[in-house]
Order: sequence, then structure tokens, then C-alpha cells
Amino acid sequence: MAEHEDTPKYDREALDFVKFVLHEQTSPIMAYRRDGELVYVNKAYDELFADRYPDGCLGHNVVSLEPEKSELLQEMVDINLAQKPGDPIIVVESPTVDAVGDNRWFEWRCMHSFDDDGNVQIVVAVSRDITQQRLAEFRSTRVAERLQESNRDLLEFAQVASHDLQEPLRKVTAFSSRLQDNVGDNLDEKSEDYMRRMNGAVSRMQSLIDDLLTFARVTTRGTAMLSTPIRRIIDDVVSDLEIAIEEAGAVINIGRMPTLPVDESQIGQLFQNLIGNAIKFRRDGVSPEITIHAMHVKATSFGGDEPRKGWYDITVTDNGIGFDEKYAAKIFAPFQRLHGRSEYDGTGVGLSVCRRIAERHQGSISATSEVGAGTTFTVRLPTSHLDTIPVGAEPSDALDEAALDVEHTTISHAA
Repeated sequence: MAEHEDTPKYDREALDFVKFVLHEQTSPIMAYRRDGELVYVNKAYDELFADRYPDGCLGHNVVSLEPEKSELLQEMVDINLAQKPGDPIIVVESPTVDAVGDNRWFEWRCMHSFDDDGNVQIVVAVSRDITQQRLAEFRSTRVAERLQESNRDLLEFAQVASHDLQEPLRKVTAFSSRLQDNVGDNLDEKSEDYMRRMNGAVSRMQSLIDDLLTFARVTTRGTAMLSTPIRRIIDDVVSDLEIAIEEAGAVINIGRMPTLPVDESQIGQLFQNLIGNAIKFRRDGVSPEITIHAMHVKATSFGGDEPRKGWYDITVTDNGIGFDEKYAAKIFAPFQRLHGRSEYDGTGVGLSVCRRIAERHQGSISATSEVGAGTTFTVRLPTSHLDTIPVGAEPSDALDEAALDVEHTTISHAA
């Protein structure tokens, strides 16, 4: 664009400096006319296509610049040329094979110059390299796929194990019953003790199998996360535990609860395990008192990297027997128990199921306790869910060119 001869010298110098800054930007910048001809490109844009256009891209048509995706480029041009004054900025995400043959993704923000009739004259597009973001999303997809495979294998193992184990258990139970019927009162005291122990072992084994299946199904049998009043879930759990609550003389205090995106069945199971444990692990001669409270936590309060609106910490506090906090991590491991079977029944799977449910909800669960003074379990649940799981360390050779397929090009309006 020619400068006016009467432009003051300092204005010309300022414009030259602006052009220099644009030209030296590390992100590609370009501008094209209504017919698609490139009328400006900076150094980074020329470097992007240096293998195809060693003399530079200026003067070439933006649609024919990359023949392998000319249809997508034409779509981009058509959308930009349809813009009117006052319309929002166009944002285009598109992959490009650079001069050394690597796939790179760019986000292009397109701005427009209009003539007196409101028609687009020039489209200026400034890019931002989002290759790492796209690769991270691809890695997340790969990790999620492997996780699904792992969960499927776990469920299949649990189902096979349960079938293979339950059949001999049924036989033991059947023959034990027949022996009891045949011998009846002729058993001496020692033999009766053996029979009781055998039946007790069979019952515990059956409980372990059932809990193993429950643990495996948390991820593989979950339902969609729907916005659900947490208070309604807890009220249903309290109703289900009505008899146990009455027998223990328990008092349950429930504060105001949020509405969150959850799998209602699983969160119900989580609170049933926590409230049930609070009733079970009570002190002798002391009626259980259980308080359930919710507190909103802003995302910035604890340094999370994910773009969330925040979290809710829902605490379940009891006045039970408590435990030594050095075991706070151990209690969430499968089949871990802090007390003997003679003191309290159970398989030690309940809290590991709670942890698995919380993690499936992209949350967490933790515990604080004092021996003889009670325990507080804190369930942290997000107010919104991410579509992808966190990206872990991933070797570069796990990627392939499908990660940056041109079919994934998206075009949208900026907010």
C-alpha cells in the first residue's frame, strides 16, 4: 500500500517499524484480497512454505497454496468474504505440513477491511501455533482408549474369576448343607466348630467376589454425568439405611448441598459406603453422630491446571472410633483393613470403591482422623467436567500423522 508523499517523516518511520515488527514475528501472518491473491506475508509465513515456494508466497492464491486441502481453504475464504462490518472475528483452526515435512496446527484469527458498500476488501490473518495443544489432545485420546481397554480387561477378568470361583463355592455350600442334614446332631463340638469356620470362609469368599465385581464395574458400568441435586442422593441413601440408623440410634445432620454433574447411582454408592462406615465404626456406648457439609472451592484456591469453574468439598464427619492418620492412604487401597474380622465385618473394598468413583468424576477423596475422636472424609467433586483426561508422559513415537489430519480442520466465530 503506497504511502502519501506528504506523510510526515516520523509517521513513515513509525509505519516502517510496524511493518518490520510484523515481518519478524515468529507466527505466520498473511493478507489476501477478494480473489484470494496474497498481498502480504511475513517471514514466518514464507518459511512455512519454503520447500514449495522458495521465491516466497506473495502473489500466490491462498486457496491453491496447499492443494491437498484446497476445499477447506476455499471454505475459509468464502466464510471470510461473507463477513459484514460489526460481525465477530473469524477463528480458523487448520493443520499445515511445514517446510521440513512436520505436521503443525495453527489457529488463525481473521480480520477484515471493508469498502464503502460493506464488502470485504482485504482479509488479514494472524496465526498462533497450537500444535502442542492438538498433540496433547491426541495423546489424551490414546490414553483414554488404553484406559478403556484396561477397564474392559479388568471387568472380563473379574467376571471370569467370579464365575470360576463361585462354582466351587456353590459346591462347598451344597455339600456342607448335605453333610449338616445327614449328620445333624451327631457332630461333636469340634466338628461343629469346623463346620462354622468352613461356612464363614465360604461367606467371606462370596463377599470378596461380589466386591471385586463392584470395584471393576465402577468405570466400565458407569452412566452419563447429569446435573443432579446431591441432597436428593443423600436423602435416598439415608432412607435405604433407615434400619441400621435406627438400630444404632444414629443422628445425621445434612447441610445445604449443591447440584453437580454426577453419575447418580455411583455417587449414591459412595455416600452409602461412607455413612454405612460411620455407623459401623462407632464407639461403644456412644450414639453415632454424622454431619454432612458442602463448601465451594474456587479453582484458583488450590492451583489446579484445568480450566474449571471450581469444586465442592463435601465432608462426612463422624464421632466414631477413628484411626491413626499414618494409615490415611492405606484405607483406600483394595482389601485393606485396619481391624480384624472378629471386630468388624467387611472385605476392605468399600473405601477403594469410593476412591474409584471419585476419580471417575475427576475428583478425589481423602480422610483425616483421630483415634477415639472420629473421622472426616472429604469428597472433592468438580462443578464441571473436562472432556479429556489429564495427559501423562507420552513417548513421541506413540504419535502418528493421523493426529494432525486435515479433516479435523474447524472454523468458528470468536466469542
